[in-house]
This record gives sequence, C-alpha cells and structure tokens, in this order.
Amino acid sequence: MAQQVFARRDMNLALLRVQGLGLPALNLSERGAAVGRVVRTLRFGTGDSVRISQGTIGTYDTLPGEKAGDPAVHLLHHNAVVTSKAFGMPVFNECGDVVAINTPDLERGRWPYRKNAEPHGTVFALRSRDIIAALTGRGIAYRTVEEACPSAIERAEREREAAKARMDSINRALADSVKAAENRVRAERAARLVAERAKARGSALLVLIFVTHLPSQIRGRTMIVATQSSSENSKALADFVGDGMGDQEEIYAAIQALPPLGGTVTLMEGTYDIRKVAGALGGLIIDRSNVMLVGQGAATRLILAPDQNTNVIRIIGNGVGNIAIRDLWVDQNRDRNPYNGAEFVDISHGRFEYNGIKAFCAVPGGSCPDPTHDITIENCTVLNAQRLGIMLEGPNMRVMNNRLGNANSDAVELLGGPGFVMGNYVEITGRTHVAVGSDAGNSIIMQNNIVHVREGGDLDIAFRSWADSERHVISNNIVTVDRGGKLGLAMDVRGFDTSITGNVIQGRNEADPLPLWLTGAGMGVTGNHFQNVELIVNDQTDTNRPILIQGNVMENSAISHEAGNLLRPQRNR
Repeated sequence: MAQQVFARRDMNLALLRVQGLGLPALNLSERGAAVGRVVRTLRFGTGDSVRISQGTIGTYDTLPGEKAGDPAVHLLHHNAVVTSKAFGMPVFNECGDVVAINTPDLERGRWPYRKNAEPHGTVFALRSRDIIAALTGRGIAYRTVEEACPSAIERAEREREAAKARMDSINRALADSVKAAENRVRAERAARLVAERAKARGSALLVLIFVTHLPSQIRGRTMIVATQSSSENSKALADFVGDGMGDQEEIYAAIQALPPLGGTVTLMEGTYDIRKVAGALGGLIIDRSNVMLVGQGAATRLILAPDQNTNVIRIIGNGVGNIAIRDLWVDQNRDRNPYNGAEFVDISHGRFEYNGIKAFCAVPGGSCPDPTHDITIENCTVLNAQRLGIMLEGPNMRVMNNRLGNANSDAVELLGGPGFVMGNYVEITGRTHVAVGSDAGNSIIMQNNIVHVREGGDLDIAFRSWADSERHVISNNIVTVDRGGKLGLAMDVRGFDTSITGNVIQGRNEADPLPLWLTGAGMGVTGNHFQNVELIVNDQTDTNRPILIQGNVMENSAISHEAGNLLRPQRNR
C-alpha cells in the first residue's frame, strides 16, 4: 500500500511511501547535468515494453512559485524521446545518478503532446535540487553524490593520458635498453681491438665481454625510423634511416617489420620526403591492422614532394583497423601537387585520392566485405590538402585534438559512422569548401571544435551533415570569422535526428547575417548563442517531422521559416 507523504501542485511532484518492495535506492546529484551533457530516461512503449532513451540537456529554466513566498521551480529541458507515460520517471546522468524527474510543461500544466505520442523536441524535467530541498524540509533521508561525474569525452581523455603514460614508460625502457645495447657494441669493438693488438704482439690474452641484451619483447613491439635531417643521436637509435628522398620506403619497411600482432612505429624528429609509390594510392601505405604511427609533434613532418599528386598517408585493405596516427605534421603540399582527379567524377572515391590522410578499404570504384575501422587521428597537424585533410570511411573513426587547415574539399570528413570529430582547431587561411563534415554517415558526434576563419580565409561551410544521414550531435563548437575572412554558411544540416546545442556562432557582418541552413527534419536547436546569424528552416525531406528551435540566445539574429514543421520557438532571447 502506498501512502502520500506530501504533494506540491506547482512542481507536479508527490512523494509516496511504499513498503515491502525491496528496491535499491537511487542517488540524487546535481553533478554531470550541464547544458550539452548526455542524459538517459525510460521510454514506455505499447504493452509493458520499456526502453532506455538518450538525449542531451538543451537549457535550464526557472519558474516562480505558485504563490507569493513559494520557492522557485528549477527545470531542465532535454530531448530524449519519451511518451506521456514517462511522467515521474527519473532522468539519469552518465554516472547513473538522478539529476531530474520528467514533468509536464509547468506553465501550461499539461503534457505538450497527445497521449502516448513521441515528442521530438523539448521534454521538461524537475531538477534534483528541488527534490533534495523538498526532502530536506521534511526530514526525509536520501542519498546524494558529491563526486564529479565525468563526461564520455573526459573519460576518454583520462584513458588517453593513461595510455600515453604507459607508452612513455615503454619508450623510457626502450631508450635504456638501446643505451645498454650501444654500450655492448662499444665493448665488443674494444675487445676486438685489444684482441687484434694482442695477436699482433704474439701475446695470449683472455678477453671477457659482458653483453647486455635488448629485451626481445620491446624490440618486437616498437620500430624506430629516422631521416636524413634527424639528429645523429636519433639516427643511432633508429632501426631504419631514410636518405631524405622517398622516406615512405623506410617507414613502410618498419611497419612491415612489426610482429604479426602489430606494434608501434616511432618517427624521430626531421622532415620526411614522401613520394608516390608506383601502382599504389600513396605515399605512405598502411595495409595491416594494429599499427600505431607516432611522431614527435611538429618536429616530425611528412611533406608530399612536388608533382606526386597522391595521398600522404593511405590506409587500405579489407578489414584493416585498430590504427592510431599521432603527433605528426602532415602536409599534402597542394600548391605543388595541383592535380585533383576531376575527370573521375563518375567513379566512387575517384576524385578523392589527393588527401593528407585517407582510410578506405579499396581502390576507387571498389568495395570490401569488411570496411576499415577503429582508426584514430590525434594530436596531428594536417594542412594544405588538394582534396581532404582527413577522410575516414568506416565504423568507429575518431579525429581528436588536431590542428587542421586549408583543404579544397573538407578539412575533415567521416563516412559511414559511427564516429567522433572532437576537440579540433580548424584554422582557415585560404580556400576551403567545408571545415567539418560527414557524408553518408550515421551516429556522428561533432563536438568541442573551433572553426576560425582568418583574414584571407575563404570557407564555404563550417559544419555539414549529408542528406538522408541520421543521428548527428553538433554541440559545444565555436565558429568565428576575422575581419577580411569569408564564410558562406555556419552550418548546412541535412538528414534526420540531429541535435544542435551549446554552440557559439558569431557572424562578422551585422548588416548581412551569417546563414545557417536547416534542411533536414526531426531536429532540435537549443541552448546555442547566435550573433549576427540567420537560421533558415527549409525542410527538403518531405517528412513533416518536427523542427524545434528554443532556448537560444539571439543577438541580432533571426529565424526564417520557408518550409517544414517548425515548432514555434519559445524563450529565444
């Protein structure tokens, strides 16, 4: 039997005491509930079916109490897909703590959609701070969590730092072992010299040589490559040393020298001359799985030689995956490699083999049973691409924390999905078509990126998703244009099920606002800051799915509705 302890109508909240159920207690928390964070709640379907629905927090809201002296009511808005059966259901953060409870629109006093319908827009939820206050005021015990709730991005960054620490430890052990091996070589040379001198004198001499062996498990997992411009110390440590002309040969040889299970190829400092390999689509070819290619940051530069007209790095092969490329400077040298394959317009991928880094399982026009997969490009600088700076096709692709530059097509593009483009700085100083894009890709997150158009930069589109694509999150990005820079569109958002939240978009010209195209459907635009921007709603899908624009800061910005089921905006300020 349930007994009502208290109820408050203006909060749509009642507390019941139920005994004998034996259910575990849930934690209440205000942590991990910032705008743009992922939340989950329960979604009830027909019959007794229950599913977990995921969304993001779009904005906060505060409503006055029902009567004078009543405390204010604090709400958050999220876009998880639920039905009216979700009233009173908890909203969980990424750590499983309760940060809110679903509630109707308190100003209207009702569920804003027909019974059991699935709203594709804002869902209101009473924040846990009000629940905690209500329980505290009545002396009712509860559990809270004070520890921070890291986001998926923060957890990934911690894992990356832990992996880097492990790699640093391995590299230190490698350096110590290499030093010991050098001492062994010097001892052997000294012993031979003493023996030769002793023989010349006709004397008998016993020579003892103490040898320190390089551990095979370290030698087997890591190969070191240097080039002509590397330091003498780096060359002495290297397993392969290039001559500064066609250094892709030594790098490829190091990759092939790794054991069957894979390993790491470390490129020492220096400028590596990259040339086209006859009959190949690069450049440097990576055609096996489980390879980590690591440089020394901006000190390790892979530059395409003039008149090569190819990819600097090409990842290819059926099912090739689990590849990481880190801490490299990659320059496709487009001014000295002008060919762009324009005549291959009718062949899939035909025009797009002139990139900084590309991953696709086959040659243009081909296909594979298993795509390339699980490829990470991180902490790299990728510039001056004739076509794309980075082009990755397949599942679980990650482009993270890079500096990206001019590209006649896209600075970065993911195809297929799922994938992540996060934490990148895209600096446009010349002609570029798209900064961050997807093509025929689903479940793609574009988050925490900065697109900066400098003086002299000419960018068509800052963010783009492809027609008929599904499930994109474009959040917490910044778009800004300097004086003398040109930007055609802040975003060109197509397809379905897109969440656009937490972005700061700053147009340059007050008299000529920066366009942002919304030509897809089933999307929400919440919690953004628009300055000198015109949002143009022109649904080209013919599906009449809802488009919600709400809770944005609109400075000298406006919404133009040309076509589509636009849910009339509220609280756009």
